[in-house]
Amino acid sequence: MRVYFWDTDGSLKEQKGLLALEGKFIPYPFTKLLLAQENFPLLEKLIPLPPSLAFLGSGDYHFLTYFHLRKFRFPFRLLLIEHHTDTQESETSLLSCGNWMNWALKLPHLKDVLVFGPEEVCHLDARMKILVPSSLNKIELRELPLYISIDKDVLAPEELKLGWEQGTWKLSELLDFLSLILSQSVNLIGADVCGEPASSPCDFSLKNQAQIKRSEAINLKIARLF
Repeated sequence: MRVYFWDTDGSLKEQKGLLALEGKFIPYPFTKLLLAQENFPLLEKLIPLPPSLAFLGSGDYHFLTYFHLRKFRFPFRLLLIEHHTDTQESETSLLSCGNWMNWALKLPHLKDVLVFGPEEVCHLDARMKILVPSSLNKIELRELPLYISIDKDVLAPEELKLGWEQGTWKLSELLDFLSLILSQSVNLIGADVCGEPASSPCDFSLKNQAQIKRSEAINLKIARLF
């Protein structure tokens, strides 16, 4: 599976060990975090062909998953590991990290979404199922091609501090869960990872650098599974 790094917020450029995987960088062409539909065609030209493992940057850019999903022209399933459902209602027609799932659910080939990790649920579509990891053995994952999207905000703050609301998963739980999914001979058509700690050129504190290193170690463990 080819590896790609979205150059969104600079958070991945500091992760030299991760970059040693020799993935390809994709330049993010905008500065704003809200996207108008008129800008969709430019992003679509940058999306790599599946199957790929893409690192997106911070959770602010989780909406890039939507553009990866738009590539598929056959029925598929999305498995989302996230602390939120990203189904916020919006008064604007702009795409964001908080509402991208609403856009994804309009894709004709997306048959259902299995969501693991959220504690609060709102505005769910009938095709979305909120599940706990222990229910995985009741699901036939091989019946549809599978795309996996991971937001590291599902992890508890003691595992990785992200600066916004997080879940309670231990890293070992996340890795064991992913291993179980991938052991089921699934037809994996792609995956992505977001949830990098905030990275600023003005912040060279040891605490911030420690979190970036921690995030890099997690990214490498996830990449090795795929």
